[in-house]
Amino acid sequence: MGGTVLLTGLLWPALKRASPSVVINVSSAGMFTCKVSVEDLQMRKGKYDGVLQYARVKRAQVELTELFAKKAAADSGVKVHVMHPGYSVTPGTKKLPGLADGKPGGFFEEHGERLRTAAQGADTIVWMASAPKLRETSGAFWFDRRQISPHFTMAGTTISTKEKEKLW
Repeated sequence: MGGTVLLTGLLWPALKRASPSVVINVSSAGMFTCKVSVEDLQMRKGKYDGVLQYARVKRAQVELTELFAKKAAADSGVKVHVMHPGYSVTPGTKKLPGLADGKPGGFFEEHGERLRTAAQGADTIVWMASAPKLRETSGAFWFDRRQISPHFTMAGTTISTKEKEKLW
């Protein structure tokens, strides 16, 4: 999470010089499952859960993208967006239980027909890099070349503006 902000910040002068330009952060469906625990970003309270922490970090990435768009990108000519590539089979997901090992109840069984190739997952990222439509807005969440809500109804994943500011 901090790496995304640090890298974007370090590249910011070059991005401004090259404007119009776009920053594309890549999130994950895990972020739909939880909200950021602003008071426990390192998950030091309670038992550590790697899957939950991954989801929290990806949620924080979405929140920070929105905040970055408002604070830094406002009049700079740089647009900042975040997207979800879908359930893509990558070297990382191939290591998940149930995908490569063929055991029942794992990632493959849960997502089966929705799984995409890495190229299919990258499609929206590549499209976003050159789509004129992205110059019209900033801070949006994208999936399959469409802007969508980064929250499921009643999922309890939203945080307050004050909490977002703590992330910054």
